Amino acid sequence: MQPLSEPICNRVINSLDGEVIVIDRSGQVVFVNDRAIETLGAVPDKNRISDFFEGGQGGERLRRIAQTSIWAPVNFTLKSGPMRGMELKFRGRGFREKGAQESQVLLVADRHCDQGFTQLRKLIRDLNRDLAERQQTANRLQGALVSEERMHTELIHRVKNNLSLLSALISTRRNTSQSDEARTALQDLEHRVQAIASVHEILDRAGAIEMVPVADLIRSLCHYLESSIMPPNVQIENDLAEIALHVDDATPLSLMVNELITNALKHAFPDDKPGRVHIKLLRNGHDKLEVGVRDNGKGMNAARDGAGSGSRIVRALAGQMRGELSHESDGDGTSWTFVFPTSATDRGT
Repeated sequence: MQPLSEPICNRVINSLDGEVIVIDRSGQVVFVNDRAIETLGAVPDKNRISDFFEGGQGGERLRRIAQTSIWAPVNFTLKSGPMRGMELKFRGRGFREKGAQESQVLLVADRHCDQGFTQLRKLIRDLNRDLAERQQTANRLQGALVSEERMHTELIHRVKNNLSLLSALISTRRNTSQSDEARTALQDLEHRVQAIASVHEILDRAGAIEMVPVADLIRSLCHYLESSIMPPNVQIENDLAEIALHVDDATPLSLMVNELITNALKHAFPDDKPGRVHIKLLRNGHDKLEVGVRDNGKGMNAARDGAGSGSRIVRALAGQMRGELSHESDGDGTSWTFVFPTSATDRGT
């Protein structure tokens, strides 16, 4: 019978389910099979057995084993690799290659004496496989989330553009209308559309999806109204805390502020007397926000209190946001105050 070639021997040893390690008498690692590489983590060239097992375990015992051809038990505790801290049980014996001057030590994992280790290694393999599957699932979910955010951002951009187009169409129709009443109604509608468009404009500009900086939103509304309907004798002032609201709440709040400022600019200053509209946004306690719109105009006629469509819209929006709306009006002007809970609105801040 012909002896097996070295490549065939290596393939046979690498196919074994147990660790096989060969070291010389100085502790230098001469050979490891694939299973040993998996257990130890890695075995680069010129490693010593003490690089992988704690405290140079078994040094003198290995030297004695190298001098005999009888199998003897040897235990090691791993200090590296995926099963660090675990004890491995080996059987070892000395052998000498043909023509070699010194004996070497052959270490073979003793699975008959260490069934617990075999079970533990299987458990670790199963855990590693489970972790890999979980990571793949997490990667897929992350990819789906990124895709959803991209689609949401694109939707915000399209809604903003569509609202801008709608506002332009309303403006064109208002400019061609022959009825003063129709022009006024179309102008009010245009401002309301613009109030909603401002929310999406800020989201689109910031690349955000849900949270809207309300101070920026109110400043944008004020700028728009200043350029469209504000009389030259009136100024708009604001004192705004930097607070972010969810888009579901920022949108009705934008409509409310638009109605209150528009009503003040239209009705509070019937003559050329200098006037002022002041808007504030602040925290009211730890769980509420407060928005105030005050003018120093002629005051609201009690007989008309709540009769206009603007006032009805403001009250409906206040109910939608579960807030408390109040106002005061006298010869020094009109003041509206809206307090609403942060638990329903001030998300993510």
